[in-house]
Amino acid sequence: MIDTGALRRDVRVRRKTFKSIVLGTQSIVYARRHNEGLTDRLGRKMPKREFLGDSKKLDKMNLNTILKEIDKIMT
Repeated sequence: MIDTGALRRDVRVRRKTFKSIVLGTQSIVYARRHNEGLTDRLGRKMPKREFLGDSKKLDKMNLNTILKEIDKIMT
């Protein structure tokens, strides 16, 4: 699925707060179509190929990383 890797290299942190981090692209216009899917004017559907969706495994990994970093700070 990777041709040039341009889309992968274009992903950046768009917004970050204490509660969330939003990733997005800077200049790749087709990124949204790939992430959300597309139905064109002729009714043809391109399936969505999410870059990063909800993941319990990733949530657990992130929580473990955060807790380790907190432990480092507190000791």
